Amino acid sequence: LQLEDDDINPIELYAYYLGLYINNQYRGIYLNYILSFPVTYEMKIRQKLLLSFEAGLRRSLPDIGDKIGDLSVVAGVSEPASYASIALQEYGLGENEKNFYAIFDFGGGTTDFDFGVFRWSDENNKKEKRFDYVIEHFGAGGDKFLGGENLLELLAFEVFKKNQQILRKEQISFELPPECKEFLGSEVLLSDSGEARLNMVNLIGKLRAFWEREDFSKPVLNKEIKVDLYNNNGELKSQIPLKVDENELKKLLENRIKKGVDRFFEGLREVFVNYQDEIDLNTDIIHIFLAGNSSKSPLVKALFDEKIASIKKEFKLKNYKGEF
Repeated sequence: LQLEDDDINPIELYAYYLGLYINNQYRGIYLNYILSFPVTYEMKIRQKLLLSFEAGLRRSLPDIGDKIGDLSVVAGVSEPASYASIALQEYGLGENEKNFYAIFDFGGGTTDFDFGVFRWSDENNKKEKRFDYVIEHFGAGGDKFLGGENLLELLAFEVFKKNQQILRKEQISFELPPECKEFLGSEVLLSDSGEARLNMVNLIGKLRAFWEREDFSKPVLNKEIKVDLYNNNGELKSQIPLKVDENELKKLLENRIKKGVDRFFEGLREVFVNYQDEIDLNTDIIHIFLAGNSSKSPLVKALFDEKIASIKKEFKLKNYKGEF
C-alpha cells in the first residue's frame, strides 16, 4: 500500500511473469482473470493487488490492438471456498448430496475459515443449469496472525527471551513479533534494526526442524542450539549457544494453534445459529478440510480430534445427530 507509482511493484512483476507463462504461441491469449484472496485481507489491499495484477498482465501481453480493452481482472470467491469446490469433487461425493463444508486453511502467514454448502447444480433450474455445481456460502472468518511463519517467530522470541543473559553480554538484539509482549528489561534487547531482523531469521532457520515434522515424540534440538548472530555494531558472533526447552516450545505451539481451532469452531457455531433454517443439524455431515501446509502438523489434527470429542458430548446432550 505504501508503494508509489514510480516504485518497483513486486506483485506487478510477479503477474508479468505469470502472464508470459500463460499467454504465448502455444497456449493462446487469455483476457479474463479471477483472483482469490485470503479471507483476512482488507478490501484496500485486495484492490491494490487487483490493480497490480492487471498492470503486470497488461505488460505481458503481445500487441493485440483494441482487444486489450477486454482485459478483465476481478475478485472471485475466497481461497478456502475455491479449495472446497475442488476438494469436494475430488472426494467423489454423490451427485444428489448436499454437502456442508468447513475449511481450516492454515498457511504460512494467516489462517482462513470458510463455511458453506456444496451441491451439484439442478438441471431443471434455469439459473443453475449452465453451471456444474453451486456453493451456498454461509460465512467466513480467520485468524490474522496464525500461520506457520508466525509460529516460528513466536518460538524464536521465546528462545531469545529465555537466553537474555548471554544476549545482553554480547549486545545482541532481536525483533518483537506480532502478538508478543515486551518484558522487564527488554528495552535493550528489542530493536527494529537489520541486525535484529537477521538474528530472528537465523534462529528461525534452526527452529524450523522443530515445527515442520511429523513426530513430536522424539527431541530434535538436544537442549541447546548454536546460532550465528550479529551484535548491535553489525559484527558476526559465530555459534552463540542458546538453551531450548522442547516441552515448553511444544506447549507454546499447542496453545496458539488451539486458539485458532477454538475460533474456527466459534465461527462454525455462529453459522448454525444464523442459518438454522437452511442447515439441518440432525441430518448433515460436516466435512472439515484441513488446508494449507501448516495443517500437515500432527499437532493440528490432534487438537481438532480433541475439540470434536468435546463437541460430540455437547451434541449428545442436545440430541443432535451431526457428524464430523
